[in-house]
Amino acid sequence: MKEVEGVTLTAASLAGAGKVTYSNNVPVQASPLADTNQNNSYTSSFSGSMNGYNLTANVPHIAMMIGKMSDDQRLTVRATDDRGREFYAHEWSWGSYQRHSAKVNELHYLKLYDNSGLTFLTLDLEDDSKTIDLTFCIHKARTAEFIFRPPLDDAPPASQKQP
Repeated sequence: MKEVEGVTLTAASLAGAGKVTYSNNVPVQASPLADTNQNNSYTSSFSGSMNGYNLTANVPHIAMMIGKMSDDQRLTVRATDDRGREFYAHEWSWGSYQRHSAKVNELHYLKLYDNSGLTFLTLDLEDDSKTIDLTFCIHKARTAEFIFRPPLDDAPPASQKQP
């Protein structure tokens, strides 16, 4: 558990492609996929004080609990592999999985709304990545306002102005 910019981040797991079962926010069972072209899927079950999640992922994923973020806060999760390439996590894609761009240095901000349980993020790493370092950042969104003065009616267009 770590607090970053007032937001509590708690890691539950970093898992490779495969089937993972979570119970009470803890991974309790994992197995590799027989078919890596299988679509991502997710089911959840709740009974009494026990809650569980069953995930099938064809890419690595991060399971974590993220504390309440303000409306202007965003999260980025960057993975840097053993070759120095950087990849940014994406929100879990419900239903069929479509690979996001695995472009190096493509920043992706996560605006998370549901902070009640585990949050699942996917990592589109290159197949030859052997190790990764993860960096978690909380950013404040900024609002910018620009005011433009309309051109004066009697002023000549810019192309007709004398030097």
